[in-house]
Amino acid sequence: MKSTLGPLVFVLSASGISGSALAQEAAPKEQLRYKNLTVARANPLGLISVTDSSYRFRLFKSDSPLFKDNFIGVGGQMVLTPAFFRVGPMLELQPLSILYLQATFEAVDYFGSFGFFQSFEFATDDWSDSGIDALEASDDPDEQNYSTSGWQFSGQAQFRFKVGPIAVRDTFRAGRPDYDDIREGDQLYYEPLFDILIPNGGWFVNNDVDLLYFTGRWKLGARWTYATAFYRDTDFAEGASTDDPNNPSNRVGPFVTYTFNSKSKFFQDPTLIFIANWWLEHRFRTGEDVSVALPYIILGITFTGDLFSSET
Repeated sequence: MKSTLGPLVFVLSASGISGSALAQEAAPKEQLRYKNLTVARANPLGLISVTDSSYRFRLFKSDSPLFKDNFIGVGGQMVLTPAFFRVGPMLELQPLSILYLQATFEAVDYFGSFGFFQSFEFATDDWSDSGIDALEASDDPDEQNYSTSGWQFSGQAQFRFKVGPIAVRDTFRAGRPDYDDIREGDQLYYEPLFDILIPNGGWFVNNDVDLLYFTGRWKLGARWTYATAFYRDTDFAEGASTDDPNNPSNRVGPFVTYTFNSKSKFFQDPTLIFIANWWLEHRFRTGEDVSVALPYIILGITFTGDLFSSET
């Protein structure tokens, strides 16, 4: 397991897991809001703070639970970790109370710290925690991690509904990174947020399915996470098998949150998060490099704020 604090997956969606996230409350006519998520992770280790803000406009007024929480929003998102940052514009659309859509186009800059950025020639290369540690410690500059920059497009669709105290949420994400200054000869890189090896200029997807039970300020449940990247024939050595050695990855386990009471509209629904998932499928985390008994763990806090709203 890596001994340094690198970045980690953006585990919660921009629409949040705060106390009102599944309440289907009516959207204000206009709203300027922000959200912060700060989390630490183990297996692999990581640390991240994500802040997004947007100006939202209600699409139409409705008393129907299915339609009343609707809006379109424009804003920006910033992701900061000890290894890199991402920043760029964000577009939101929620046509129904149960459906949230988001798109971002972000500039990305890796600092060259904590073993990242690390690129690879083929999908069969060793991108395990131990492998990345060894490359970081190498005396050969052609093997060490390095700083670089590029762009990433990300799209997200979240479907959620709640019946009584039971809620179900499915968050699907797709991304396409593009780094101009990647090491000559390499065509893939390790993506620490989603813990997969991704083709530069290629696509990957991540899907979280949450089942939650609401009881007072607690939400108790489970999460299943699936992730995969889409490799090209050129991502394998000439004449070698093109059977994918890396995908998919799967993990599942308990998901617990606790929301504190907050009366300030500028600091709403501060929520503690705990996730403990065990890897069902992963090239390196089910015994080859890390013991299958070691869980993926998330500890974090999220909160949101209403900087301006108009109900008229």
